Amino acid sequence: MRKGIDSIISEVNDKNLTNFEKVIYVYDIVKKFNYCSSLDNYSMDGRQLHKIFSTNNIVCSGYSRIVTQVFNELGIKSCIYKLITRNNILHARSLVHIVDEHYGINAICSMEPTWES
Repeated sequence: MRKGIDSIISEVNDKNLTNFEKVIYVYDIVKKFNYCSSLDNYSMDGRQLHKIFSTNNIVCSGYSRIVTQVFNELGIKSCIYKLITRNNILHARSLVHIVDEHYGINAICSMEPTWES
């Protein structure tokens, strides 16, 4: 797990990116994981970081866990929040506080790291 997170952080830090660009870059990395809709609601395989990095299978909670972990370690404040969809399904997203002087951004944004994957 640590190796996977460190690899993403290293890749981001090798670039000369603003905070906003880091958010987009991390998203572009994480969306390449294989969304696995066949994982049942009780399986931890797509939710726990060590399982995600070993199997490459992921669900919404896993996407949010990875981006939140990476953002926080890059100094970009982030947290996970969960909501219930209209079909009574629990879904995870991330909140990200982006402060970027280059683009004139100082905003708390809701991030949906799952559905482009």
